[in-house]
Amino acid sequence: MATSKVTTATFDAEVLKSSTPVLVDFWAEWCGPCRAVGPILEEISNEYGSKLKIVKPMKSLRLQSSMASHQFQQ
Repeated sequence: MATSKVTTATFDAEVLKSSTPVLVDFWAEWCGPCRAVGPILEEISNEYGSKLKIVKPMKSLRLQSSMASHQFQQ
């Protein structure tokens, strides 16, 4: 099973209400370590199959999460 993308519309169903454990990879295109970890997460996803779901939020969700984190810290 490969990693999948989630959006604000699918995050609740795909992550919060998932019946299996979910690893959320908050990544950025410009982040070298993020790019390095990508293939490893794909490998883990393929190895664990339906026992683990690995998702990567789309850009709009990452921005919302970043803003929520910033507001929480203030």
